[in-house]
Amino acid sequence: MRRYTGHHTGREPAEEHKGAEISVAVSQPFDLRLSVECGQAFRWNRIGENYYCVLGRRILKIRQHGRTLKASLSPDTGFFGVLGLIGDVFRFDDDIDSIIHEISVDKIIAEAVMRYRGLRIIRQDPWECLVSYLCSINSNIPRIRKDVERLSDAFGEEITFDGLKFSTFPTVSSLAEASETELRKLRLGFRAKYISSAARRIRDEGVDLLSLRRMGYEEAFNLLTEFDGVGPKVADCVLLFSLDKLEAFPVDRWVKRAVEILYFDGREMPASKVREWASEHFGAYAGYAQEYLFYGSRLREIVASAPGSRPETPLPELV
Repeated sequence: MRRYTGHHTGREPAEEHKGAEISVAVSQPFDLRLSVECGQAFRWNRIGENYYCVLGRRILKIRQHGRTLKASLSPDTGFFGVLGLIGDVFRFDDDIDSIIHEISVDKIIAEAVMRYRGLRIIRQDPWECLVSYLCSINSNIPRIRKDVERLSDAFGEEITFDGLKFSTFPTVSSLAEASETELRKLRLGFRAKYISSAARRIRDEGVDLLSLRRMGYEEAFNLLTEFDGVGPKVADCVLLFSLDKLEAFPVDRWVKRAVEILYFDGREMPASKVREWASEHFGAYAGYAQEYLFYGSRLREIVASAPGSRPETPLPELV
């Protein structure tokens, strides 16, 4: 049996219960590759023509041919269970046509929507999303993926699918019980402190991250930024990608620079002003606008062509 990535945990994997493959016809704009490879989620792994992702204690296997998705789940939950999971993860409950219409307020975003029309926001587990974006601080996509996998290998449970070994994401309690020293041994650096602090606070104070979905944006934002290490960008990522706050507009230095170049003739603006502007300009679905505008290659092209950029200097992977 082979492992797709990471290192062997030494634990015996749970028994595999492979589900039957189902076919799903997608009637709305959807591009699986764009959605899982744009840098919003870090546990989607392509093997051959299939993508595998650990979702809780289940593994989803999925591929796309035109408007048809082929998917299976382990452990199997039956046709409607797999169908429901796909719809939830890829937000097929969103009225994407209305969203596209509402955010297409200028030629720049309209062009980006046409270019990446099938890009969808992925709905993630809030705990996994919070830890993943704590790992993202001053980092890049390849490193974040490795950090998340090392955490899962060390503190998750091993499960198998298609002869491949995977690890579930660590529970709050497993990371709360781990020492900061143990986490630093996974090459997390200063991020280990933030992850340990978040896990212990959630455990000790009984914080229910899912309850933030029922809060307004500002209230949920303020609660998240009370966590050690969580600034506006990390908070907005967690709100957008796991807590259904589609108005969230995460701003890192690359997004900030792109907004300055695209909309303000290169004039420098504080990140807080970029967030305020995006909220006013794109409205309730600013998060979707962010994804369409700043999908990797587009943003890299914008930043690379900006005044003062050095073409000979490789750009880091974008988050």
